[in-house]
Amino acid sequence: MDTILFSDRLGFLTKGEDIAGLMKSLDTVLHLHTFLSVFPWLMPMIHFLHGILARNKEVYHQKFGNEKIKLKRQEAAVADETGPVCMVKKFIDAQRRKDDNKGITDWDISLNAGANIGAGSDTTAITLSSIVYFIYQNPDVLKKVRDEIEAAGLAPIPTFQAVQQLPYLQAVIKEVTRVNPASGLPLWREVPKGGAVLCGQYFPEGNAGSKLPTAANLSEKIVISRLGLDLELA
Repeated sequence: MDTILFSDRLGFLTKGEDIAGLMKSLDTVLHLHTFLSVFPWLMPMIHFLHGILARNKEVYHQKFGNEKIKLKRQEAAVADETGPVCMVKKFIDAQRRKDDNKGITDWDISLNAGANIGAGSDTTAITLSSIVYFIYQNPDVLKKVRDEIEAAGLAPIPTFQAVQQLPYLQAVIKEVTRVNPASGLPLWREVPKGGAVLCGQYFPEGNAGSKLPTAANLSEKIVISRLGLDLELA
């Protein structure tokens, strides 16, 4: 995750330890966010104290991310984008291009960096567990997945590209993530000119609204069935 985000590794596997207590910090922050979801009126105060708390391990991951962002800002804009470019560098380059303003703020970059540092733990575990659970809850799907893998003749440790060539497995993975998306982040949208009425509530133009992926993915207005793991591929 951090290689994609910053083109750098944290070093957990190399050193075999919790670097600077980062994993413990993430666990503490997740507990804090659970509390704040019940008492959202405390959020402004937490944001105000964030700069002071960043000296402590409880929010080390955010401090780590901000330091990485600072280093990336010191780099020149990417001239050749044919090679891999880290996510934060792309955000910063898009922000710098005045003729191609994507509306990316410093807060957006910091928020996405901090969120992605912790995004590779719970979300990965939830997704993998869900895939195994739903496949084994559907024996016919399990058989089809096994048959496809055996017929493909994959290496003991298959490459990402090789697994992408298994259409049924890929369809199952996508269906599981639809039924049980691991991310709880909202799908933000800006209220258009003239405002809009959502669920009987009027929202003025320019405001931001959102919908959770779970609600969208399980909406009967969008999908035919809630559990479509018995899918057939043409």
